[in-house]
Amino acid sequence: MNLKVLLIALALIPLNSQAETPATSVSAQADTIVYSGDISDSANEAVLSLLKMHPQTLTTLAITSPGGEVNAGMDLGDMVFSHQLSVNIEDYCLSSCANYVFTAAPQHHISNRAVIGFHGGVTGMEDSFDNVVLTMPESQRAAAKATFANYIQSAIERQRRFFKKIGVDPAITTLGQAPVYDQYEASEAYVGWYYSIDDLYTLGVKHIEVINPPWKQRDLSQTVKFFKVSVSGSE
Repeated sequence: MNLKVLLIALALIPLNSQAETPATSVSAQADTIVYSGDISDSANEAVLSLLKMHPQTLTTLAITSPGGEVNAGMDLGDMVFSHQLSVNIEDYCLSSCANYVFTAAPQHHISNRAVIGFHGGVTGMEDSFDNVVLTMPESQRAAAKATFANYIQSAIERQRRFFKKIGVDPAITTLGQAPVYDQYEASEAYVGWYYSIDDLYTLGVKHIEVINPPWKQRDLSQTVKFFKVSVSGSE
């Protein structure tokens, strides 16, 4: 397996990978950029082009995404933060979308059925990589490990700077991996976790408006479920 492809595959792991995802679409509608599909470099380039063409008009990103490669996620999050785009979630925003795009927005508008699902950030990739390396020819393993070590170190440092810049606790990407939640980790049905709006606020994600409240986190299917993680000291 090509190592670059391997690294991207490990970093991607969209949460609804049980179903095929159509090609990502990016378009502008009035004051809103509509982004639907995996977060990718090409889709991000389309967003950047729209922002350059309509710098005063576009104020909102409406996104439905299962996630994407972590650097692509941070690229899109950087655009959201630097252009101070509000983020709208009607359906779902998972993995890198939740980690880096939802968290970066100054304002959030979510439907009462929106799914905002986390399942780990950069630091959770090592175990997955170790498992993949075991499937590779032994002669390729040392080089693969060295290349991945460079990739992961760069991504960890970038993630640290990213969360510092946007003012969000980086633990938002890892709290669901605590031992107390091992029962869910062992279940194939649960692919990630979510937080209450109050706990998102505690972690630094503020100004969340629910359209037609109350908001009730839902599962995407019987095999794509999310468990609730509580921040220390909250109910």
